[in-house]
Amino acid sequence: MAEELSELSVDGLTAVYTNGTWSANMNSIVGSVTGEDGTCSNSSTTGTLVFTNNSGADKLLTFDYDITLNDGSCSLGSGSTSSDTETENTEEDTDTSEEDTEETEEDTSESMDGSGSYSVTLADGGTLQIVITSGEGSAYTTTISLTNICLLNDSYATVTFLAPENGSYTVDGVAITEDVTYTRHSSESFAVEAKATTTGYKFSDWRNTESGTSVSINLSGSLYFDSDVTIAALFVEKDVPLFNSAGSIFTDLNEAADYATENAATTIQLISSGTLPSDSVVPEGICLSIPMDANMLTYTTECSVASTSVFAAGTSYMTLIVPEDVTLTVYGTIAVNGKQQTGAIVYSGWLYGDYGALEVNGTLEIYGILAAWGYVYGDGLVIAKDGATVYQMFGMKGWRGGSATSTGIGSIFPINDFGLANIACKSIYEYGSILDTQIAAYAVSTIYTNKSTSTGTIIIGTKEEGGIFVLSEGASITIDFNWKTTQVSISGDVVLAYVTVAVAGVSITSSDYILPIPEGWHITVESGAVVEVQYSCKLQPGSSLTVAEGGTLTIAEGAIAGVWGAEYDSRYDAMLTISELPAAILTVNGTLVNNGVLCTSDPDIGNIASDVYKVSASGETTEIKELMRSGSGTSVSVTAVTFYNVDFEEA
Repeated sequence: MAEELSELSVDGLTAVYTNGTWSANMNSIVGSVTGEDGTCSNSSTTGTLVFTNNSGADKLLTFDYDITLNDGSCSLGSGSTSSDTETENTEEDTDTSEEDTEETEEDTSESMDGSGSYSVTLADGGTLQIVITSGEGSAYTTTISLTNICLLNDSYATVTFLAPENGSYTVDGVAITEDVTYTRHSSESFAVEAKATTTGYKFSDWRNTESGTSVSINLSGSLYFDSDVTIAALFVEKDVPLFNSAGSIFTDLNEAADYATENAATTIQLISSGTLPSDSVVPEGICLSIPMDANMLTYTTECSVASTSVFAAGTSYMTLIVPEDVTLTVYGTIAVNGKQQTGAIVYSGWLYGDYGALEVNGTLEIYGILAAWGYVYGDGLVIAKDGATVYQMFGMKGWRGGSATSTGIGSIFPINDFGLANIACKSIYEYGSILDTQIAAYAVSTIYTNKSTSTGTIIIGTKEEGGIFVLSEGASITIDFNWKTTQVSISGDVVLAYVTVAVAGVSITSSDYILPIPEGWHITVESGAVVEVQYSCKLQPGSSLTVAEGGTLTIAEGAIAGVWGAEYDSRYDAMLTISELPAAILTVNGTLVNNGVLCTSDPDIGNIASDVYKVSASGETTEIKELMRSGSGTSVSVTAVTFYNVDFEEA
């Protein structure tokens, strides 16, 4: 199904694509296709881009291109060029009958490879088709970058270039030091190149000073004009962010949002890193996108997935900073873009490659959507309000594969260790907000995500959505991840429930097993809070649960709450060197209501403590199945624990 590139800002020109990955930013388009791996043989992938002249008159379409074939091909119209085939013109067999000539349409295709410029006259309603085809297999990606796309009248234009401030630039290789005027036909370009030569400044864009609109954001390239215009190369202070809103460049996010609303645009793109100078708002219906690479793609409710056995993030491609004492309020969407990895690897579903970044040292208030697929970090505060949804990646540290997942490894929940690493900033989730995640897993040579079969894997939700933590009205959860540990603070009435993993063709709910609380998670039930363990769970080695004075922990009837010793560290260590973990710790300094089973793998009960209760073994033991590092199942002998009031004397 064809989709329009609505972010293309060229009057009278539309662009639609089918297949492949395509994105537009003002007067630029980037597209790519990647081959696919198969069980028996690999295959290629083809993507198509079609330009249509909707201006109402014949126009000249021009653009610069940069193509990387990588064993693929690129064609205009019906023509084709291959990376390993030369295009030849021969005079053989040129005689054709008059009948053949009448029945055969002229082949107007042209080869496209490498870098260059292209122009063609399109009648009103006329189209130009570009087709890119990859090589065979996932190792081959064919890409095309189109910049300085213009749709021009057949006319002459008088163009004045203004003397620069806080930088320098050249036109056709000649430095502009004072105002210079040229007259040229619209088909003749101006070769421009800008440099930020003043300390503390950076290039912004080529600006039409009369209309206030941006002509191009590229430092260098070809500019075409079909009417009289005055052009300035604008330079701004380095720490100022630049936003593209409906083809115009802004340094103020509020002004960019107003312009987007006025022009029915739905996306504002950050095109240069910087710091917000004052309180800013992203209105409902608008998405602020922080890109992860030059493709400028935006991911909201789900992100892209890379098939790779590499377990490593890259660097920040672009960063927006919310400084101390500044609040960014989001009623629409803010997309911090990134790519999730998976492959034949036990560490699956984590951030991979370069990413967009949001540094929060002030306050980020979310009423709409925060799509944290890149990194959100800082010394500030993220607040998810009632009605907000926050997305991030569900990173697995011990993915055992599709077969093990589908069989449950002997009735054991197959994902014993996971993490949420996209938000490294103190975050408060108020009642009515949702923390949703995307799982990416590799099974039977296929990439799966839970987004293809469900709404996601909910970590925090309400009774309607479910999740590991189910909040009642007035409750909140604060999560503070510092790259090593995850502090979870609970206020109000919360149910510790279950998580559903729908991936690799199966759906598994932890309510049928025992939910693992991962290593590095330290949960505190604050004073006045009531947490009910409604379904079975276990504290993994390296984790803890503390019930503060005035807090209440209730274990529901039929539920098991386990506290595991260090010997039952089930992390899968095929990828990374793993240091030993301490035993899980349960500390009760508030109230414990035990209607189920509280147990520990330590027969000496050394990992359970209380200032208000006496703790002792009940004498009852049972066997619970557990995953080991090797991925196999084993039986854990656990001891039931009894809590007595401090003044209670055992018989």
